Amino acid sequence: MKEMKFYGATDMGRLRTNNEDAFVAQHIWSNRYILCIAIDGVGGYEGGEVAAQIAQEYIPRHLSEVSRDNPLEALKEAVVEANNRIFEERQRDATRPSMGCVLSAGIIELDENIINVVHVGDSRIYCYQDGVFKKITHDHSLVGYREEIGELTEEEAMNHPQRNIIDRLLGDALHTTTDRNFFEASKWPLDENTQLLFCSDGLTDLVTSAEMTGILDQRISIQEKTKRLIDLANAKGGKDNITVVLAIAENPNAKPKQTVVEAPQQPQNYGVGGQPTKNKKSNKTLWLLLIMLLLIAAAFVGGNFLGTKGIISIPPNNVKVVDYTDSLNTLNTTIDSLQTCIDAANDSINGLNERIGKINDLSNPKPPTHNKRGR
Repeated sequence: MKEMKFYGATDMGRLRTNNEDAFVAQHIWSNRYILCIAIDGVGGYEGGEVAAQIAQEYIPRHLSEVSRDNPLEALKEAVVEANNRIFEERQRDATRPSMGCVLSAGIIELDENIINVVHVGDSRIYCYQDGVFKKITHDHSLVGYREEIGELTEEEAMNHPQRNIIDRLLGDALHTTTDRNFFEASKWPLDENTQLLFCSDGLTDLVTSAEMTGILDQRISIQEKTKRLIDLANAKGGKDNITVVLAIAENPNAKPKQTVVEAPQQPQNYGVGGQPTKNKKSNKTLWLLLIMLLLIAAAFVGGNFLGTKGIISIPPNNVKVVDYTDSLNTLNTTIDSLQTCIDAANDSINGLNERIGKINDLSNPKPPTHNKRGR
C-alpha cells in the first residue's frame, strides 16, 4: 500500500457538558506505520475524561519507546500500560472510584497491507473495502453479542435499554498481556481501496451502517467525511460524545462495487493468554489442503521449467543458461496466496468457536459489571 490518509475529530454532542472521548491519529515509528485510536471515557464527570487522556498519552508514548519488530505485541503492551496507569490513578483519587475507558486501537502497516487491532469495550472499528462494510471488532457487551449472532437487529440493538452496559474496560484492575478476557487482539488484511472507521458509541448508537457507508461513498475529502459523520449523529440527537477517526487508502482506478453491509467477521482469536487458539481437526484438513495446493503449484512451475511438451531441448554443443526467476516468483506468489487462504480458514473456525461460546454466555448470563451511563 503506497499511502493512506488519516484524520480524526471529537465532538461533545448536544446533551453532554464535557467531552470524555479522545482519539489518536498519527504516524508511529516512521511514515510507514499509522496509529489510530478511538477512546471513550467511563466513570462520571472528569473521571472518564482523565482516563481517556491517560490512554491518549501513554499508548503513543509506550510505542515510541519500543521496537517495531512485532507491532501487535507492542500495541498489546501499550494498552496494558495505559490500563495499569488508569487503575493506579483511580486508587490514588477517592473522588474517581470508577474511572476507566474503552478503546479501539489499530497500527496500520503500509508495507505489509495489514492492520493490528487491540480492542476493549464497545467502541468500534469498521473496514470498508471492495464494496463490503464490516465491523472488525466485537462489542464487549451482552447486547453487542446478541446483535452479532442475529438475535437482535441493528435497530433493536441501537435502541435497547441495556445498550450501554459493558463487561470490559480499561482501569478496573491491573492486567498483563496474557490475562484472559481483557482485550481482543487480531490482524486484518487491507487493500488499495480500504477505508477504516474508528469510532465511539456516540456515533454507532445513532447512525446506522447504511448511513455510514453512504457518507464514506461520497467523493469528498477525509476531513469532510469525518465532519458529516459527526454532524449526522448530532442531527439525530447527539446524546453522547462523538469521536470519529478515518484512515483511507483510495485507489482512483478501482471499479466501484455494490455496497454490502456484512455481519461482524471473526478475527484470529487471541483471547486466551494472548495466543491464537487451535483446532486439531481443522489443522489436519488445512494440511491436506496445503499439500494439494503445493502439488498444483509445483506442477505449474514444473510446466514452466519443462516447456509445453515437458521436454528440455538443448542443441548439441550449445549449453544455455536459463533464468527461472519469473517461475520462482510465481511459486512464491502462489504460496503467499495459499497462506492467506489458510489464515482465513483458521479465522472462520475460531470465529465459529467464539460464537458458540457467546451463545453459551447468553444461556447463562452474568450480572452486568459496568454501566457507561451511570455517570
